[in-house]
Amino acid sequence: MAMSNEHTRDWSVLFETEVLGYSNFDQACGLPAVSTLPNLYQFDARLHFPIEYEGFQEWYGLVHQILKHHSLHNLIDRSVLRPFRDDEDAPKWQVLSLGVTRWLAWNMAPEEVAEIVDGRIDEQNTRLALELTLADDFMDGIKKLMFDEESPDLETCTNLLFRIMNTKRSDVETLPQFVHLVWKLYCKAHRYSLNVHPFILLSILLNGMKSEVPGFVANQLEIMDRMINPTYGVTDKHFQDALTAYRAYRQAQDTSGDDSDNSSDQEMDVSSEEDVDPDDDDDDVDAGNEEVTHPDTSIAEVVEID
Repeated sequence: MAMSNEHTRDWSVLFETEVLGYSNFDQACGLPAVSTLPNLYQFDARLHFPIEYEGFQEWYGLVHQILKHHSLHNLIDRSVLRPFRDDEDAPKWQVLSLGVTRWLAWNMAPEEVAEIVDGRIDEQNTRLALELTLADDFMDGIKKLMFDEESPDLETCTNLLFRIMNTKRSDVETLPQFVHLVWKLYCKAHRYSLNVHPFILLSILLNGMKSEVPGFVANQLEIMDRMINPTYGVTDKHFQDALTAYRAYRQAQDTSGDDSDNSSDQEMDVSSEEDVDPDDDDDDVDAGNEEVTHPDTSIAEVVEID
């Protein structure tokens, strides 16, 4: 770097950027070897949705610290320019950026990753899209998924509430798409601070799944039946645990190559003459069904909301 011939401590005029040698600073500068990537998987930085702003900031700080330790932190920073395509380090930059994307995705649920990269829950398409998503784009997608919505007005909240209550399996083609749809509505309700009880969402979820995976649904209903009062006892964690259990169930089915539902010999009783909507205590959303409040009522009867 060229030295100034001014022997003074007056810094009112700074050096030109070119003199400092930072004019070409971009994401490709100072990167480590590609062999660094496997080391990232020693670090657990799980991101669980929904998450409040403070929780996200804490998670982002952890991710930034881990990546900075490996000199990879600029890859998730949109304010740092990407390199020129003819830069000699551009190929390495691309490999490392895509590698960081995969590590971030490894710390998230498949539904969240699909929502960010292509909005679909098709595993093959998600995998292909992930291979084409650079790290700064992926991090921007995470932020957009969480925070890029304006504060909703009353009409928006009302529409979302009715959308949730009217969600049916027939809205989409496949069961994974239905699970993904319910999850999206769940996350949006949290972002809007809409107080939809997780029991309602879990009931909608299980009702939509019962004809295709009755054994899985029976297992979930058995868990709920052990609660003193499931309509109040079901929490966000129970809902999220059900999603996690379904992912594990699907993976087990894919591994065995068996599409049949043999997770339980129990099947949900769908022969009841009377269908019960768990939202029936809302006078404005009357489905014409009788409310069930007796403590001895089977949870399978309550969840049946055709």
